[in-house]
Amino acid sequence: MTIDAAFAALVEANPIPDPRSYAEHRLEPAAFLTATRERTTDMQTIDQQESGQKAPKRKWQPLAAVAAFVLVIAVGVAAALALQGGSDDVTNVPAPPFDTPQEAVEAWVAAQNAGDGEIYLSLFAPNASDGALNQGGIASEKTIKDRVEMIAATETVFAVVECAAESASQAKCVVTRDNPVASISSGTSGSEESVVLTIDESGLITRVGVNLIDGGTFDEARIEAYIAWMEDNHPELRAELRRNWASDPIDRPASDIGRESLAAAREFDAQYDG
Repeated sequence: MTIDAAFAALVEANPIPDPRSYAEHRLEPAAFLTATRERTTDMQTIDQQESGQKAPKRKWQPLAAVAAFVLVIAVGVAAALALQGGSDDVTNVPAPPFDTPQEAVEAWVAAQNAGDGEIYLSLFAPNASDGALNQGGIASEKTIKDRVEMIAATETVFAVVECAAESASQAKCVVTRDNPVASISSGTSGSEESVVLTIDESGLITRVGVNLIDGGTFDEARIEAYIAWMEDNHPELRAELRRNWASDPIDRPASDIGRESLAAAREFDAQYDG
């Protein structure tokens, strides 16, 4: 991941204040951490209305309290979520409607592990808040699909450790994320996250909140070395990763970019440790 990519994710998660106000923090990880901690939780809804369509377009609502720097690293370096799977993986994703929020959590994890953006989106109700892949509520559905595919291609895997119902419609679960790219670039060994998920009466997901429980200790020197190495050796790939997490369109399949990101991280690892 790059500092610029991390800031793109932060700005998307927090459109207030003006994104330009973060410019002075771009170069220093410590300053980025400060900006992350201080970001406002008073998020604004950005509704994108399109006329002339037969079916209503899903509107995403912003969600406060998303994970901080290490989660952004895990999500942004290649973005994180799931093993690039085949048809068997997709077949094994439970389909809505869900009777319990725990079932919805299992499906949410399975869809990411399958790397299928269409199935991922099908789990959510209109006006849903997705604190994992659409923190600011402003990303297009195509961008969300790209993120699922890109992260899956990095061989990131989610697993549900434990899950408990807080009500008939809400569950709080502990989910682990094993992200090879983030582990290589930051020197961590994966993360453990608290996921709070809510479903509506129709059995669709209306809200997903993700907060970091344990992201391990990351190596700032290694992160800086990885950023510099990416600039020198894979500038086009770095730019594509930044575009995906800045909600800008990417020019080729997201899964290709994710696989290249993992290959590049492994190349860096061999040189850095060699």
